[in-house]
Amino acid sequence: MLGQEIRTLINEHQSEGFKSVVWDGKNNQGESLPSGTYIYLFEAGDYVKFYKGMLIK
Repeated sequence: MLGQEIRTLINEHQSEGFKSVVWDGKNNQGESLPSGTYIYLFEAGDYVKFYKGMLIK
């Protein structure tokens, strides 16, 4: 775990309500990433939460 930013999926104001997003396993340059464990960050106002996910190909 190198602590590098891989990809920003959404960076804009969102209205309240249920939202979902699907990550295609690529970085910001469109390159496919290897299988592994990735940490992702969810921020909404003052709320900040880190989650762990696995990319399996």
